[in-house]
Amino acid sequence: MTGAIRLSRWVAIGTPWRAANRHRFVEWVRRLAPKLCRGDVVVLDNLGAHKDSRVGEMIAARGATLHPLPQYAHDMNPIEPGWSLIKKQIRAAAERSGPGWQRVAQHAWHAIRPRHCRNWVTQVFFGIRP
Repeated sequence: MTGAIRLSRWVAIGTPWRAANRHRFVEWVRRLAPKLCRGDVVVLDNLGAHKDSRVGEMIAARGATLHPLPQYAHDMNPIEPGWSLIKKQIRAAAERSGPGWQRVAQHAWHAIRPRHCRNWVTQVFFGIRP
């Protein structure tokens, strides 16, 4: 799964049934870029697919800032708690096929509320606990 949140909501979620390589991630960012606003901060972990130079160029072209995480710092990524909630819903649905999994994941993101996004971002970037 690939996704993007901002303080107020999910911006995008992708559920490809293949590994995220550089080509697929660059294409996902190409579709995400028009949704980015000046001042947005894009947090990327150390997945090899995230390290393509075109990703940073597309993000900067929209006036957003790229914030790469240090190695082994996935807990500093504010989207990780969102993935946890989504995966919980997927496990509860017990889907075992690709199309079924994608359908459940596409609906599971509705469980994430604006308050979740605000809390996660403020915890990670400002160390503030709700």
